[in-house]
Amino acid sequence: MKVKFFILSILLLANYYLAFAQCNRANVINDYLINYKANDFTVNELNWTGNINNCFVGNYNNSVNTKMLKRINFLRRICALNDDVVFLESLNAQCREANLMFEKNGTISHCLGSNNAPCNTWQCTSSDAIFAAQRSNISFADWDYHDPIDLYILEEGTFNDGVPHLKWLLYSKAKTFGNAVSPSINTLYIYNNFGNASMNEKPYIAFPPAGFVPAPIVKNKWFFAIPNASFSNATVNIKDENGNNVALTIATRNETFGDRAITWIVNNIDTDNLYDVKYTVTVSNITNAPFSSYTYSVIVAQPIHPPPCAPNLVWSDVDCACLNEVDCTQNLSINNTNITTATYQAANQLTVQNSTVLPNQNIKFLATNRVTINSQFSINAGSSLKIDIQSCP
Repeated sequence: MKVKFFILSILLLANYYLAFAQCNRANVINDYLINYKANDFTVNELNWTGNINNCFVGNYNNSVNTKMLKRINFLRRICALNDDVVFLESLNAQCREANLMFEKNGTISHCLGSNNAPCNTWQCTSSDAIFAAQRSNISFADWDYHDPIDLYILEEGTFNDGVPHLKWLLYSKAKTFGNAVSPSINTLYIYNNFGNASMNEKPYIAFPPAGFVPAPIVKNKWFFAIPNASFSNATVNIKDENGNNVALTIATRNETFGDRAITWIVNNIDTDNLYDVKYTVTVSNITNAPFSSYTYSVIVAQPIHPPPCAPNLVWSDVDCACLNEVDCTQNLSINNTNITTATYQAANQLTVQNSTVLPNQNIKFLATNRVTINSQFSINAGSSLKIDIQSCP
């Protein structure tokens, strides 16, 4: 397991329940920009105080741990997992011992040979260093050019086709990790983690996950996991927006790094497109799971919002999609009307009075400046109403 870099909407229902909703795309992109993209670090910020000449473990700026935790918890959050993972100081200390050992010897290892070889003969080694090395994600890079979490998503090398590092970060039961960073090493303790047993109740864990996913974190190695399921005979199919099959290669099945999963490599995912690109994934023939088949959509999105749309289309936060441009009247008044399913939109102000939404209708009231609902307005059972302040396309 080695990575090496030399590797509003307002929803008004018939029972007059009022709730606020927002397009999930905006949430995901904002979350990514604030909690992932903004949290890289440099060697200078690290300010590592260790010394390989006298085997002094030292420490480093805790802001780096804070940034890495924000990145980890962002990834878990978009996968609908608990996003409250913390670093435990007792594990951090063991990881710092491992970092010193790796820095001194100029290489990394999980120390899994006979008698903990090769680490048992290295300089600046210790039992804590070996303990951490055997139970951690380890990466080796220049942090001025790379980031540990980026590397664990990338999973460079055929030996990482089972995405073990990424799966441990997204382990359903994870709650406490340990971490240490030095000028060229990250040791991230991930093993023996059972702090969130209830996370087994999640229907599945996928990466990239269902929904909008920022393009920079979509790589070519994907996985789908269900705790305790079997993927021995499982198949994976991906279709693009036109219904065409996307070529892929199954890499591993049932490896037990984290939750049981099937992993695959797909090299034709469009992550450079200016527009959002949707892929529909179906994983079938799963056993020992609530269902034998699961289908979900991954929407690769550039990290800007609102997104650009193709010609003659405009973005709608109400519909969370690019829609055909439409002409809007300046002011729209709905009066003494039985209202049926439609979108009612005005460039300035929309006014509704003395009107009734008939049963089982889906209504949208949209205006650039104001939506006013006056007296004698009613909505019948089974109908929904969204009201939003939104510029006219």
